[in-house]
Amino acid sequence: MRTIDREAVGAGISDLEMLWQPIMIGGLEIKNRVLLPAHGTSYTRDSGGGLISERYARYLERRAEGGAGLLVTMAAAVDPRSAGPSGIHLFDERNIPLARDLTRRVQKHGARIFTQLYHGGYHADNSIDLNWSTPVSASALVSPTLGRTAHALTEAEIAEIVELYGRAAANAKSGGFDGVELSAGHGYLVCQFLSPLTNRREDRYGGSVENRARFAIEIAQSVRRHAGRDFALGIRLSYDEYLGEAGLTPDVSDELLREISGSELFDYVSVSGGNYHTMHHMIPPSSSGLVANRIDNSARAKAIVGDSIPVLVAGAIRTVEVAAAVLASGSADMVAMARAHIADPDLVKKAQEGRAAEIRHCIGSNTCWKRASTDKYLACSVNPHVGREGEWPDGQAASSRFVVIVGGGPAGLKAAVIAAERGHRVTLLERQGELGGQFRHMRVLPGRAQWATLTDDLTAAAYRLGVDVRLGVDATPELISDLKPDHVIVATGARFDHSGYSSLLPFQLSGIGGASDNTVLDPISVLENPALVGKRVVVMEDRGDYTALGIATLLAERGHQVELVTPRSHIGANLYASVEAPWVVSRAAQAGVRVTASSYLSEVSPGSVTINSVYGGESRKAEVDSVVLALMRQQNDELTRALAQTGIPTQAIGDCDAPGDVDEAVFAAEKAARLIK
Repeated sequence: MRTIDREAVGAGISDLEMLWQPIMIGGLEIKNRVLLPAHGTSYTRDSGGGLISERYARYLERRAEGGAGLLVTMAAAVDPRSAGPSGIHLFDERNIPLARDLTRRVQKHGARIFTQLYHGGYHADNSIDLNWSTPVSASALVSPTLGRTAHALTEAEIAEIVELYGRAAANAKSGGFDGVELSAGHGYLVCQFLSPLTNRREDRYGGSVENRARFAIEIAQSVRRHAGRDFALGIRLSYDEYLGEAGLTPDVSDELLREISGSELFDYVSVSGGNYHTMHHMIPPSSSGLVANRIDNSARAKAIVGDSIPVLVAGAIRTVEVAAAVLASGSADMVAMARAHIADPDLVKKAQEGRAAEIRHCIGSNTCWKRASTDKYLACSVNPHVGREGEWPDGQAASSRFVVIVGGGPAGLKAAVIAAERGHRVTLLERQGELGGQFRHMRVLPGRAQWATLTDDLTAAAYRLGVDVRLGVDATPELISDLKPDHVIVATGARFDHSGYSSLLPFQLSGIGGASDNTVLDPISVLENPALVGKRVVVMEDRGDYTALGIATLLAERGHQVELVTPRSHIGANLYASVEAPWVVSRAAQAGVRVTASSYLSEVSPGSVTINSVYGGESRKAEVDSVVLALMRQQNDELTRALAQTGIPTQAIGDCDAPGDVDEAVFAAEKAARLIK
């Protein structure tokens, strides 16, 4: 096995030429070595569920236009019993003409397109539309996602499902797809046969590696019977389920891959990882610190298959520089970049044209996964245009306007960039001496440095597009009137409320007694003036998001004694959907943050706070030097209200309109700028 310089991979390399070399998969030539792997979008909901929709076709075509060499669609169910509302129902022949339209649109850009053959097994929930059926699996185990006990498939039922895979592959071929990929990872049905975690069988489909691989090989044989040997077929594996000996380990996967590749039925192997027990490894957020985290496993796969078939790898490959370094390491032949393509569909084209500095980078917030995994349309923190291809106006505006934007945080910068791209003349006014707004502090928060890439990219784009950026300017109504703009966008943000009011504590409407005292801090004041923070700190939050948790961890790592109080049942309650919680909560614990859940502060006094349980009972006092409240925020809307009196067309966006998260602010900014007429 080739030695991998992980430091070099993590840093990325400047020579991108390896990415543009063509590669053969079966009898197909792929024009470059960058692929868009299978991932959920929920865009088939537009069609009523299960049918390829126009929204999804536009989404994939846009990424093909941007230069990706290979695209693999979202999971395509082969069995009605595994058909949820948000994927593709490949068993439904109504999808064949829709697939023909999709594949033509992708292929005209020189890209190849595969679809992923999928059966969820005991994860498949088809009860959403009341078409109940019993979940199935290799063994009669309880699904960790549905909480329902699966029916253990009989050998006759296995044969039926094997046949369904073949028929679905035939439908895919009729629909113009260049090939199919067998979903055999992430805890879905084929993986349930491969993994010792879920396969407790004692027949010829269980026990030995040969037996556990039998189902996958029989599916491949069925695909070959129905679709032919010239139809490309790959397999995607979770090489490590990150469960230790309980599940798939790299050693076990080595044995399985020898069996699977030895069948000579597959044209490539795609290395992924994790399952629904270890989602934080499956789709690692930036807070994990992981970069190209599966290349050790893809290198193992490469050592087994050699040059007989290509090895593809996915996992936290967010930049073209890292992608090129992965190829240079010899650990894979192609690199999968899902979230990077969501953030910027043109990343390949820009890099090939020497414009890599213009790529809009993924910040690893996992908004995409958080939404798609709950059957909501996929969205992106940095690219609100995703999923709206063809809906919002592109290109130059019909006429150029003079637009003044107030505020240089994420919302203001995004509005400035989009307006400038549309051909408007833009002046941006920022009170501080630098751009970035509250995102300026992201770099110092544990696990949040990557998020600052958002404002870095926007700042660079604003200057590149000729936005007139004026720093240290107090944007008064008089100043703005003197500029005589055609349109004003206000993005002045919000500030933390110091009253201690929490929407979760309706019995404490007036807030926390003593909270308005000047000694009470908020997250921004902590970051801007760390010298204000004493040794013993109590932080109270009620949103279940990262802010208070990040502040508490930062202070604990700097040597403060920190207690984090929340009226919620646990900290980081809203970080589980984005799979950040396992990373950031454990880091807080390691730093020594004491957590007091289901509790709140009722009183702040000099040198102490009173802490109560939301369930009643006795209160307790804690000695403190500083109190930090991360509760409600109030919009900075004074300028918006003042401009309303001038008659200048004005629109407030982001937190100064209604405090929310960065996704909402960036979305509002792009929409406002695109719709300027």
